[in-house]
Amino acid sequence: MTLSRNAPCPCGSGIKYKHCCLGKAPEEQRSPMQKMFLWGILLAILVVAAGSGWYWGWAVGARVGVMGVVIVGGYFVFRKPPASTGRSGGANIDFGK
Repeated sequence: MTLSRNAPCPCGSGIKYKHCCLGKAPEEQRSPMQKMFLWGILLAILVVAAGSGWYWGWAVGARVGVMGVVIVGGYFVFRKPPASTGRSGGANIDFGK
Protein backbone atom coordinates (compact mmCIF):
# COMPACT_ATOMS: atom_id res chain seq x y z
CA MET A 1 0.00 0.00 0.00
CA THR A 2 1.43 3.38 -0.99
CA LEU A 3 0.38 6.65 0.55
CA SER A 4 0.42 10.03 -1.11
CA ARG A 5 2.17 12.82 0.74
CA ASN A 6 -1.06 14.78 1.22
CA ALA A 7 -3.12 11.84 2.50
CA PRO A 8 -4.06 11.70 6.19
CA CYS A 9 -1.42 9.93 8.24
CA PRO A 10 -2.26 6.28 8.99
CA CYS A 11 -0.99 6.66 12.57
CA GLY A 12 -4.23 8.43 13.43
CA SER A 13 -2.78 11.84 14.35
CA GLY A 14 -5.17 13.66 12.00
CA ILE A 15 -2.46 15.59 10.15
CA LYS A 16 -0.99 15.04 6.69
CA TYR A 17 1.34 12.13 6.16
CA LYS A 18 4.12 14.44 4.88
CA HIS A 19 4.12 16.41 8.15
CA CYS A 20 3.81 13.42 10.45
CA CYS A 21 5.39 10.06 9.61
CA LEU A 22 6.96 10.52 6.16
CA GLY A 23 10.62 9.53 6.38
CA LYS A 24 10.40 8.20 9.92
CA ALA A 25 11.60 4.69 10.48
CA PRO A 26 9.11 2.34 12.12
CA GLU A 27 9.90 1.30 15.68
CA GLU A 28 10.28 -2.35 14.79
CA GLN A 29 12.82 -1.87 12.02
CA ARG A 30 15.60 -3.80 13.74
CA SER A 31 16.65 -6.88 11.85
CA PRO A 32 16.46 -10.24 13.60
CA MET A 33 20.27 -10.28 13.69
CA GLN A 34 20.36 -6.97 15.61
CA LYS A 35 17.77 -8.25 18.08
CA MET A 36 19.80 -11.43 18.57
CA PHE A 37 22.94 -9.35 19.16
CA LEU A 38 21.22 -7.29 21.89
CA TRP A 39 19.92 -10.43 23.61
CA GLY A 40 23.40 -11.95 23.36
CA ILE A 41 24.94 -8.94 25.10
CA LEU A 42 22.36 -9.16 27.89
CA LEU A 43 22.98 -12.88 28.30
CA ALA A 44 26.77 -12.35 28.41
CA ILE A 45 26.37 -9.70 31.14
CA LEU A 46 24.16 -12.05 33.18
CA VAL A 47 26.58 -14.97 32.80
CA VAL A 48 29.61 -12.88 33.82
CA ALA A 49 27.71 -11.39 36.77
CA ALA A 50 26.49 -14.81 37.92
CA GLY A 51 29.98 -16.27 37.61
CA SER A 52 31.48 -13.40 39.55
CA GLY A 53 28.78 -13.74 42.19
CA TRP A 54 29.39 -17.46 42.52
CA TYR A 55 33.16 -17.05 42.82
CA TRP A 56 33.53 -13.82 44.85
CA GLY A 57 30.11 -13.39 46.44
CA TRP A 58 26.76 -11.92 45.51
CA ALA A 59 27.83 -8.30 46.20
CA VAL A 60 30.62 -8.48 43.62
CA GLY A 61 28.30 -10.21 41.14
CA ALA A 62 25.71 -7.48 41.56
CA ARG A 63 28.35 -4.78 40.99
CA VAL A 64 29.63 -6.53 37.87
CA GLY A 65 26.10 -6.87 36.50
CA VAL A 66 25.20 -3.24 37.16
CA MET A 67 28.46 -1.99 35.67
CA GLY A 68 27.94 -4.17 32.59
CA VAL A 69 24.47 -2.77 32.05
CA VAL A 70 25.70 0.81 32.60
CA ILE A 71 28.60 0.43 30.15
CA VAL A 72 26.58 -1.26 27.41
CA GLY A 73 23.61 1.06 27.99
CA GLY A 74 25.93 4.05 27.80
CA TYR A 75 27.21 2.86 24.46
CA PHE A 76 23.69 2.65 23.04
CA VAL A 77 22.73 6.04 24.51
CA PHE A 78 25.82 7.99 23.48
CA ARG A 79 26.66 6.42 20.13
CA LYS A 80 26.54 8.49 16.95
CA PRO A 81 22.92 9.07 15.88
CA PRO A 82 21.75 7.89 12.46
CA ALA A 83 22.29 10.18 9.49
CA SER A 84 19.67 12.81 8.77
CA THR A 85 17.11 12.11 6.09
CA GLY A 86 17.41 15.72 4.90
CA ARG A 87 13.72 16.33 5.49
CA SER A 88 14.12 18.42 8.59
CA GLY A 89 16.44 18.82 11.52
CA GLY A 90 18.76 21.16 13.33
CA ALA A 91 20.74 22.00 10.19
CA ASN A 92 17.69 23.80 8.77
CA ILE A 93 17.23 26.19 11.72
CA ASP A 94 17.82 29.83 10.73
CA PHE A 95 18.09 31.62 14.13
CA GLY A 96 17.29 34.93 12.41
CA LYS A 97 20.60 35.36 10.59
